[in-house]
Amino acid sequence: MIKDKDIICISTSDWETPYGSRQQIMSILAKNNRILYVEPQLSVLHILKNPIRGLERITRWLRGISKKEGFLYIYTPMPVLPFTNYSILINRINQKILAISLRRITKRVGFPHPILWIYTVNSILLLGQMNESLSIYYCIDDFRSEIAIEKRRAVLSFLEDNLLKKADIIFTCAKLIAQKMRDWRADIHFIRNGVDFDSFSREFPLSMLPPEMRNIPSPRIGFVGTLDARINIGLLSYLASHKPNWKIILIGYNLMSSDNRTILKKFPNIHYLGFKKHNLLPGYIYMMDVCIIPYYTEGFNRSVFPLKILEYFAVGKPVVSTNLSELAEFQEVVKLSQGHKDFMDNIDSYLKDNGNLLKRREIAAGLSWVSRVEIISKIISEKL
Repeated sequence: MIKDKDIICISTSDWETPYGSRQQIMSILAKNNRILYVEPQLSVLHILKNPIRGLERITRWLRGISKKEGFLYIYTPMPVLPFTNYSILINRINQKILAISLRRITKRVGFPHPILWIYTVNSILLLGQMNESLSIYYCIDDFRSEIAIEKRRAVLSFLEDNLLKKADIIFTCAKLIAQKMRDWRADIHFIRNGVDFDSFSREFPLSMLPPEMRNIPSPRIGFVGTLDARINIGLLSYLASHKPNWKIILIGYNLMSSDNRTILKKFPNIHYLGFKKHNLLPGYIYMMDVCIIPYYTEGFNRSVFPLKILEYFAVGKPVVSTNLSELAEFQEVVKLSQGHKDFMDNIDSYLKDNGNLLKRREIAAGLSWVSRVEIISKIISEKL
């Protein structure tokens, strides 16, 4: 592990939610390094659209940096101009505002030559502004395939093209993204996502299991993750209508359109349990009979590697997924499905025989977040 370094992490998610790869990596590094975790900039329009979250964000910004466990500091930036993803000029202004704030903070806490670790392409303009000893771009999504609006895709593609040229180290968690990026440079480091194995592999006494799950009879078919445009609503509707005795459990933030929410509400056997904190998820997954990944397989999803699959594995649960290319290497323990009926039949098969629990846990143990950070640390140390 790298030690005694100062790291400024420009993240794409708040520290508390949604809790994913960024927080996992920084939590581990914070045990031996000082981390300034910078939450994403929100525009004044976002704040006006969601006043409750906006007020909370403004309160955190006014409070300044807060200290978490270890040597971890959290900073919430001030509200900025809207349309930063549609205009190079607006993005430049917003990043200048962020750079001024960060220089003031790093001077106060004493980060003389930090590692600048960027998850968002917008922040390429911070390169060279932080007196950094090293710059890292960690790409977790293929946004070029996600964005339908040409102007936005053009701006962000321009920023990423330049970031790929200028950053000292490039990491990505998807094979397909790594292949695409090698058109710009050869030294792309593909690091598969990991799992908090110890938390998810432990046994759960009855007293620790969530009561709302105990009140839902088996078979419980479960999904954990953000409910958004990646979810194949037609597939969930098919399962719910063809298998009314199955209880389909959905856990996570609900970002679906109002039309899709209306569709799912028609089925009494679909149970939406809302967002759950990360430390509670193992108990929910433990009570699922089969876990599913009901994603579309086109466009943006072609390069998606769902973090939750390794958490399913760590608990020992069988997994049925649509035919995502990033999961091909796990075909021994995941049933990849071609079409709705195949997906349903694969769930049926696992309900009769849940497969090799030990093999699933063995795979998860080999992909712990600690092992991921060790690989990342070795690459950083060699570059330094």
